Amino acid sequence: MVRSVLFLLLYFVVTTLMFPVALFSVIFRVFRLHRLERRYINLMASFLSWFYIIAGGAKVEIKGRENTAGLLDKAVCVVSNHQGIADIPVIVHSLPFYVGFIAKRELLYFPWVGIMMWAIRCVPIKRSSPRSAIRAIEKGVQNIKNGFPMLIFPEGTRSRGDKMNAFKKGSLKLATRSRASILPVTVQGTYHALEEKGRLTPASISITFHEPIDTSAMDKEELSSLHERVESVIRSGLKE
Repeated sequence: MVRSVLFLLLYFVVTTLMFPVALFSVIFRVFRLHRLERRYINLMASFLSWFYIIAGGAKVEIKGRENTAGLLDKAVCVVSNHQGIADIPVIVHSLPFYVGFIAKRELLYFPWVGIMMWAIRCVPIKRSSPRSAIRAIEKGVQNIKNGFPMLIFPEGTRSRGDKMNAFKKGSLKLATRSRASILPVTVQGTYHALEEKGRLTPASISITFHEPIDTSAMDKEELSSLHERVESVIRSGLKE
């Protein structure tokens, strides 16, 4: 409990201090300095993710980092299983580039969180609105086409354990509609950090980057079974 309280205090202080730093990304975007914007935001996102991991007492083992090489200037969709809330900082910390993701619209109401979500090009969604979901997919596809990678969790929600839920057909629309290269990612052990005991706990976490899957030349038959293929690859990285 003490660790959780201290983490929340540090989280508030550091995230608030990063708020004016994140505002610099506005300048880069206004003047269309996209390469500088990417480098700047990548540093900012990497620092915050590193801080959250260290403050939470987690240790992260990274495997397959070589599979992320060569993706920086491509249309990329990162696809991962979803064990816990720590998945996002672990993935962002481990990647050589930052990723945006689809997030609950309510998070934008927190100024210091909202500006950073805007900076990394997260897409807000109102989960109770089908129209909002359609707009979110369209915006996410446009981000990927413009060279800003997106992260998705096809399970839809956290498994809160070591088991992985099935991917639904159509769950990879961001990747297929943007004809992106999919980077399959397996995270294991993140649920130990919070979900297992309901409080912040030091955890040993592993993350595996698999070989990218290029969707640009796939036909309809290949695309229709793509969710099964990606699920199989990600599941293969889980330890029994």
